[in-house]
Amino acid sequence: MNGSLWRRLRQVVQFVVLALFLYLLARAKGGNGFGIPLNSLSRLNPLLGISAMLASRSLILNFLPILITVAITLLVGRVWCGWICPVGTILDLYGPRGRHGLPLKLRQVKYYILFVILFMAILGSMAFMYLDPITAIIRGVAGVIYPPLAKVPGIGPALKSLAIAPPITGSAAGPKAAAISITLAAVFLLILALNFIERRFWCRYLCPLGATIGLLSRWAWLKRSVRKEGLQPCRLDCPAGTNVTGFLALASKGRYGQASDLIRQTNPLTTVCGHVCPHPCEKGCNRGECDQAVSINAMERFVGDWVRQHGGSKLRPLPVTKSKKVAVIGAGPAGLTAAFLLRRLGYPVKVFEKLPVAGGMLVAGIPRYRLPREVLESDINEIRRQGVEIETGVAVDAAKLAELRKAYDAIFIAVGAHASRKLNVPGEDLSGVVHGVDFLRELNLTDKAPVGSRVAVIGGGDVAIDAARSALRLGSEVTIFYRRSRQEMPARAEEVEEAEEEGVKFQYLATPTRIIGENGRVVAMECIRLELGEPDASGRRRPVPVAGSEFTVAIDTIIPAIGQYTDTAWLQGSGIETLDNGTLKTDAAGMTTVAGVFAAGDAVSGPATVTEAVGAARKAVRAMDRYLRGESPLPEEAPKRRIPFSEMPAARKPHKQDRPAVATLPAAERIKGFAEVRQPLTPPQALAEARRCINWNCAECTLCAQICPMGAIDPQDFSSHPSECTVCMDCVAVCPGGASHFGGGWAPSPVAEFDPSRRQLLISAAVAAAGFGLAKAGVGQRQDQFLLRPPGVYGPDFLAKCVRCGQCIQACPDSALQMTLFEAGWEAAFTPRLVPRKGYCSYNCNACGQICPSHAIPPLPLDVKRLTVIGNAWVNRDACIRCMLCVPACPANAIEKVMVGDTEYPQVAKEHCIGCGTCEFTCPVPGEAAIRVYALGHVPPTPPATPAPTPTPAATPASGEAQAPAATATPAAPVPSDKRAYVDRKQCIRCMICVKTCKQGAITEVEAGDAKWPQVDVSKCIGCGECVTACPRNPKAIQLYDPDKIPS
Repeated sequence: MNGSLWRRLRQVVQFVVLALFLYLLARAKGGNGFGIPLNSLSRLNPLLGISAMLASRSLILNFLPILITVAITLLVGRVWCGWICPVGTILDLYGPRGRHGLPLKLRQVKYYILFVILFMAILGSMAFMYLDPITAIIRGVAGVIYPPLAKVPGIGPALKSLAIAPPITGSAAGPKAAAISITLAAVFLLILALNFIERRFWCRYLCPLGATIGLLSRWAWLKRSVRKEGLQPCRLDCPAGTNVTGFLALASKGRYGQASDLIRQTNPLTTVCGHVCPHPCEKGCNRGECDQAVSINAMERFVGDWVRQHGGSKLRPLPVTKSKKVAVIGAGPAGLTAAFLLRRLGYPVKVFEKLPVAGGMLVAGIPRYRLPREVLESDINEIRRQGVEIETGVAVDAAKLAELRKAYDAIFIAVGAHASRKLNVPGEDLSGVVHGVDFLRELNLTDKAPVGSRVAVIGGGDVAIDAARSALRLGSEVTIFYRRSRQEMPARAEEVEEAEEEGVKFQYLATPTRIIGENGRVVAMECIRLELGEPDASGRRRPVPVAGSEFTVAIDTIIPAIGQYTDTAWLQGSGIETLDNGTLKTDAAGMTTVAGVFAAGDAVSGPATVTEAVGAARKAVRAMDRYLRGESPLPEEAPKRRIPFSEMPAARKPHKQDRPAVATLPAAERIKGFAEVRQPLTPPQALAEARRCINWNCAECTLCAQICPMGAIDPQDFSSHPSECTVCMDCVAVCPGGASHFGGGWAPSPVAEFDPSRRQLLISAAVAAAGFGLAKAGVGQRQDQFLLRPPGVYGPDFLAKCVRCGQCIQACPDSALQMTLFEAGWEAAFTPRLVPRKGYCSYNCNACGQICPSHAIPPLPLDVKRLTVIGNAWVNRDACIRCMLCVPACPANAIEKVMVGDTEYPQVAKEHCIGCGTCEFTCPVPGEAAIRVYALGHVPPTPPATPAPTPTPAATPASGEAQAPAATATPAAPVPSDKRAYVDRKQCIRCMICVKTCKQGAITEVEAGDAKWPQVDVSKCIGCGECVTACPRNPKAIQLYDPDKIPS
């Protein structure tokens, strides 16, 4: 049954239950004003039933109905709240959906309400029933609306004749009963009012019944899962990293504004790219295997234009949260992207631009008929609205750069490639020779350019085509001379076709040899014919001159457009080095040879597309952020899995449907001015085109998180919190790719679904147990601060007991604790928390537990603390790399080494595991960890193994010997180099994988202090780099260096 049918079934159930609720409401009786009837609907309420049992000491009356609700919850989760509860049904009828920025700490209020209710019930009070929403509504609303209706002539007798409910008489009609009824009705009205703030506010934050059922739902049989098997080719092929499937999914639902904002989160030039991007993403589109690729570029333009025409982006500006400042030199695509992303990270950013307007090559190099100025200005204005300061007309030289380095903590250079390469033929200095980028810059900035009646454009790239079509619009006769054939032209094929339609002539296999002039001005150009020979370094066939084929062409303007480069003269004396091709020299992180100065875009890569500049800037921003935070740059991300068309489910196979053709202005109309040539999709075309996307994986479009009425879906990884999910199936029905679904069975349930604070509580338990020697014997002292991962606030028990005295912080010998502020939530403010970067917890002193006056950090036995265990760890041997990092990381020493055949693996002893998850966060395996924590009862079976033998001295390679590598069918010989390896002990985790990997025996274990470290013998190292590849650390703890640059 699909999501839509499930939703229909839920709506029928809700209608029936709501009708029953209204009937019971109409038949409510007042009694003496205090008694509340336990009608048939209320009997299914486990909270009301348990409370009634405690208060009346009667178990039989409510036992079976409670079991029914508990059984339903354990079977299908929190279905009571989503299908049965009439309050939830009423609240579902109106109000905003999803999360609206309310703090998650409000979710814990319902647990306090639950505690109060049960406490009152234990004391024997019946007043707790007034906190139950169903009973409160029945009692309060009926008591308020019935008496006045009963007095109205005609209505009272009618009610009486229908036997809906007799008039309330006696003491129930007294002031006290009326006051109680009015109070309960006010509570109901408050519930309705809160729904305008956030949908199901009562259910999510206050309902004590929801708290009870939510706790039971953690162990439900029915679970929601999301299909995330990799990325579609379009996402992997986009240089800017645009979430193509995500924005198409939103557009397919008509959510064009959200689609545009999803793109804008990573690419601030959303609308610009929709107009000028060469769309390489469409080449690998899986839809192309069926009929034609989705018009991704046209859809990006449509959503961008739609937002521009409907009030602009709704992306909220973020506050400045960082004190370090960043300066950006150049307001082109790379510079604007870097400024925008850095500003979104909380840094104050200022951009300095040499031209009088921002935009770089976008404004100076792309003609208006391709990119209207209002489109570019809308994106730049949005960047300004996000808080980026842009100052134009500022020329930066080496002296100015030195000033900026003093005033700012980091510099980003994105000056583009605005200098044109020369033809290097006689006569190039004559009047009438205007280089392509100079011609376009003057035309775009002043709306005029010096051009004659007969124009020759030299080149075959995008700049050549843009210059030719622009000169044609100025009234000139234009011919393009290109030294290869049309098949080798680097310009976009559609641009060439449109130029031919407009009347631009082409001379292929021809190049100028001399420019002829009279009185200092161009009058003709001498050319030579060429033929294609062998391929050159670019892979294209090399043009070879044909002897005796010279010819002359009469022209009065020549526009060379054979390439651009970056003018780096202004950097002389700055210390920033350049490469032979004129680009800036940077490392893998984008930093130049001057610390704190980064660069990206055309200045580093050479002339590239807008999306390539955006992608380069994104990569540099990640490195700049880590640099400003004092952290080492991250290595390249592992490539995501590419989802092939062959894996498409049969249910997603589409019918053939051609993509809409791109509409263009008639050629005769185009050449009359600079009106945009290509026209946008119409709204019906755009909606139909978005729905042509056949993505069957999670598109990360956030639709499910937006539609979920309970906010149960994490907007980061789109997993569900089982204690909040009401099984409403809205996420299944709305998911464009069918990636969200519910499945039954007691499948393994990763503890990632549980609250992170529970993990922190378990780690606290391990600290206490290990400190008193109550875990397994021989708890080793941990010295690696990087292995203590989940910092943050402790669990509810800790928060309830902590008196904020700060004695544990003073007592900690490792400085691993500090006081939190309000970022942890009001109730967790001024409580101690673990901070791995400031120190490390050695797990064996328990100084904090010994000195804690309230036992918030309790020195208790492990068997007592295991009462809060929520799961056990399990090792996936297929993914394990046998680094054994989890063994010393475990605070309870629950992981041991075992032998599986001839191979050593880690294995978890379930009787000692406390399910804290430290091993999972420690595991260096990329993607899904090789060791994970699973809910109790759902741990996969562990294959048999034998304990690992204790290593003997004979098993350790002697100094000067190489450890024998594992036998393989075809052992690969290491490739030597001139570099040598070096181990950085600040990053090293002492896994000794490099020792085992080195075939030359150049890396051995040495004693240093109280620990063993790997050390490289430079005389034996051949610089093959196999140790670097094997190192599981990010960044690598062992690197290759030139012999004269090895750190001391």
